[in-house]
Amino acid sequence: MLVWGGITATGPANDGAAYNPATDRWRDLPDSPVVGRAAFASAWSGTELYVWGGMRRRDGGRFNPEMNRWRRLPASGLIGAPSSVGAWTSAGFVVITSRPQSAIYDPAANAWSIVDPPPLPAGTMEAVLIDGSIYVVAFGAGGDDPVRLAAFDPGARVWQALADAPLTGAAVGQRVVATAGRLLIGNALYDPADGTWSVLIGPPCPVVTSPVAATPRLVLANRFAIDLTARMCHPIPSQPARAVGGQTVARAFASSVWTGRDWILWSGGTGLGGGEIPSDGIAFRPTDP
Repeated sequence: MLVWGGITATGPANDGAAYNPATDRWRDLPDSPVVGRAAFASAWSGTELYVWGGMRRRDGGRFNPEMNRWRRLPASGLIGAPSSVGAWTSAGFVVITSRPQSAIYDPAANAWSIVDPPPLPAGTMEAVLIDGSIYVVAFGAGGDDPVRLAAFDPGARVWQALADAPLTGAAVGQRVVATAGRLLIGNALYDPADGTWSVLIGPPCPVVTSPVAATPRLVLANRFAIDLTARMCHPIPSQPARAVGGQTVARAFASSVWTGRDWILWSGGTGLGGGEIPSDGIAFRPTDP
């Protein structure tokens, strides 16, 4: 598990660390060539971590954990935006910004290429990768705005506008996750096979605004798991409480990763505004992922 950047009680963070679940040990990352920020695009290639943009910045870097070395990415040609999302694809590191605009970084050529912008409104976005294509959800300006969806084929470098979600922009903040070849936002499920949305049946789940993880069959969140095969919501143990300043606080916006066996959460805001952000983590192992 690699973590870098983000926001602390004193401002943007410019450090990072790597956690090895086999040894239950952390190690600090070396200094990065880019300043700390939040809301940046990131992706794991299988060998390197890529980060770019965020907070209107127009730079990025790549970190190789085997060599324990950062390298700065070249200029992208993209305009700085409040936030960006990214994914690793067969074509390289794809970045989509909230303006919106998009580009692909090819590590072999060490060069960017600008591609057509997504057919989406500017604003808050989230992206997931399904069967090699990037699906981007745009919440617009929030409120009653429709929640738009578009897909990017990195091989053909073509965008396609898809059916709107059965939600409004007021759903901004709900987590977008891909599992079992489908995309889930809250209680709305999109199936790329037939291009349709449906609403999950069975016991209602809480609104998914906390960190989540996708296993081959489940979507895990605090206190519940969504089984997409049975289309049902099941309770799971609550995350352990943690006390800060005499209060029991939430683990909001934690770094979240599914290892193939465990769901690991580290740090995350406390829900106390600018208060203390504890440096701690937890792990959960489902019996039947």
